[in-house]
Amino acid sequence: MIEAALFDVDGTLVFQKQEYIEESTNRVLKELGGKKIALNEAIRFWYRHERDSFLEEWGVNPKEFWKIFNTEKEAITRVGQTRKYRDSNVLKELRQEGIKIAFITNTEKEVAEKEAEFIGKEYWDELIAAVPSAGTKPKPHPEPIHKALEALKVKPENALMVGNGEEDILCAKSAGVLDVLIDRGLKRFLGDKTKPSIEIKNLNELKQIIEKRK
Repeated sequence: MIEAALFDVDGTLVFQKQEYIEESTNRVLKELGGKKIALNEAIRFWYRHERDSFLEEWGVNPKEFWKIFNTEKEAITRVGQTRKYRDSNVLKELRQEGIKIAFITNTEKEVAEKEAEFIGKEYWDELIAAVPSAGTKPKPHPEPIHKALEALKVKPENALMVGNGEEDILCAKSAGVLDVLIDRGLKRFLGDKTKPSIEIKNLNELKQIIEKRK
């Protein structure tokens, strides 16, 4: 029986315009003397989990990049460019039916909190910023899911994790929860390791998945 649904945030519940993804990434790369990248490279960087490897390839220090990218100014700009997927409204329905909801994101706590507030407090119960500065190992390590389930008081076998990236699927499998990939049209940017147990096109499909496991 599913008692909790865990969600990635960026690319799963919300999205940023592709122009912003390209511009913001290149702005920080330029400041650090890195190479300019094309839109496809920026999107691949945005949605793959081996981001530090990309940065090193582009000639910048990952720590310096994230230090600039995660400033409060950048966070405010990012939230201003963020839009909700329409089907994210299903989270409200799930909560009304007694399903506990947690957000798990590899984003600095300040940015994660702003995005969660943007989505709406009525949509979630717990927020996990899976970053070292918040004391949590990032996905695909299972620690953020373990922390979310501990806070929600739910066992792994009674939870599912929904995400649009390979780090979400790998994280779910390592933590022993049901993994669900939502294809937002960017599946081609994922790695070969992404072999989800379930794949959906719309978050509303979760209602049927949960119903089948009652």
